[in-house]
Amino acid sequence: MILDLCLLHEKDTTNRIPGKNKTNVALPGALPVTVNLGLFIKEEGSVTDTSINSLDSTLLRITSILSKTPHTFRFILPITYGTEEEIVKKILSGNFWKENSPPEIQFFRLKDDERILKEPLFEDIPYEIKEISPNIKTYGYDPVSIAITEYSSLVIIIGTESEAAVTDDKNSYMLAKRFGRSVVSIHPETGRIMELPSDDRIFNSYAKVNFYNSTKVNPAKFSAEKERYITNLRNDLRLAGFEEESIQFSYESLLPHYIKARVLGTRYNFLHTLKGILIALLAALAIFVITMQTLFFPENPGLVWIEVVIIGVIILLMVASRIGDYHLKSIDYNFLAERIRNAFFSRIICISCQITDNIPLMTPMRTPNDWMVMAFDTIVTSGEMISCNKEISLEPLREFIISAWIQKRLNFYQKEADKARFRYDLLANSAVMLFLVTMILAIAHAMGIGHLDRLVNVEIPLIMAFFTITIPAFGAAVTAIRVQREYHRNSVRYSQIMRHLTAIITEMEYATDVGELCNLVKEMNEMTFREAHDWKILSRYNITE
Repeated sequence: MILDLCLLHEKDTTNRIPGKNKTNVALPGALPVTVNLGLFIKEEGSVTDTSINSLDSTLLRITSILSKTPHTFRFILPITYGTEEEIVKKILSGNFWKENSPPEIQFFRLKDDERILKEPLFEDIPYEIKEISPNIKTYGYDPVSIAITEYSSLVIIIGTESEAAVTDDKNSYMLAKRFGRSVVSIHPETGRIMELPSDDRIFNSYAKVNFYNSTKVNPAKFSAEKERYITNLRNDLRLAGFEEESIQFSYESLLPHYIKARVLGTRYNFLHTLKGILIALLAALAIFVITMQTLFFPENPGLVWIEVVIIGVIILLMVASRIGDYHLKSIDYNFLAERIRNAFFSRIICISCQITDNIPLMTPMRTPNDWMVMAFDTIVTSGEMISCNKEISLEPLREFIISAWIQKRLNFYQKEADKARFRYDLLANSAVMLFLVTMILAIAHAMGIGHLDRLVNVEIPLIMAFFTITIPAFGAAVTAIRVQREYHRNSVRYSQIMRHLTAIITEMEYATDVGELCNLVKEMNEMTFREAHDWKILSRYNITE
């Protein structure tokens, strides 16, 4: 997937916000999705009215999932030299298309195929033909089937193959499985739909895109953030002596999407953090309340209701976090924002936002049909072509990239590393002190110190027992917060990233031409990409909600 960012300028599909700001303030519009449906017809006569009704049901399901997302259906199928018109017209005869725009039709055929192809295939149905190299022999399947599966978001198979055929080594089911594509199988006679999900979780990906599109950002906050970013960019441009026209087109294309992703990432990170802190502290508070009631107010069981309320709040927080998926959303949205930021600076010097071949397979950008891939591709590819400025001087370009991008990231990681180190030390020392106090009280209690004394009509041993029971609960809560926030890991991680960024800045200062600068920008892009997707990997295996 190689995207020439320098030649892309998005159309203005945003919603304007009235105001008197110096710059145009616009909320980004919903990201559109193209649903590529790879269609395999297993035998002649399979496209019946019953199978079309089942196909319509699948389309309705997708439309329901993408309720807040503009979407287009595209059917991808092979040229069969004779039955294309019958199949496509059958598809379009379904009730679904009476209330929706017609789909796009895309045929695949082998390049240099000598068989006769009637042109045009249809008189009134628009379509496109793609030619596939006959040299594609992956997995031993025919090249056209391979291409259809690879280009598809969802594979639809209409035919009477038995469920046992799913395990056959040479059929469409196994081909889809090898490419990580989910399959919807439709029986032409009964209309029974059999779903074979795969690792791509395509319906889940569509739901996540739809949720992102439907999530609103406060217009006032969005406006303030956009003004702040543009003001900072203009200051960096002025100091570097760089022309604003070189990046101004991104003010209404990439920047609004970046701000939305960043604002949402910050929102869900706050909710995830707040949830973790509250659950730990409330659990300790519940122990505090029930211990106090048992030791000092045994005649007043009504105080137990306080613990009931606290436990109820903890349960609500856990359920809300699980349903809201705060942790994963915060990582996803921050990941998307980081990719957009890289695209913003990459397109200035006409390099490609490229995913290299040696990225580990667990990176989300290599996951089939990942929702962030859909979102990112849409953000950087939709729009009109513009000319690329090839005459940018090295010195102002270098100074702008260093000051506006790399130095700011370096400052960010420095601040976060210091903050994480301080919080780790504070919480670690606090936990040690709490357990130390507990140990002192336990020793005094065991030695009988204060057993003959009373304080405010309460025996001191009871007070000592009370704190001996409750203080460790708060110590454990503090430790849980420290572990959940991973302050030590973050501190070390950010320190290592700072070393890498410092090295990139040093290399940039000695770059002698734009080519060297481009290579360093690509290295920066790769480094930040890996840093972001490492969080994604961590979240897959270390989320505790």
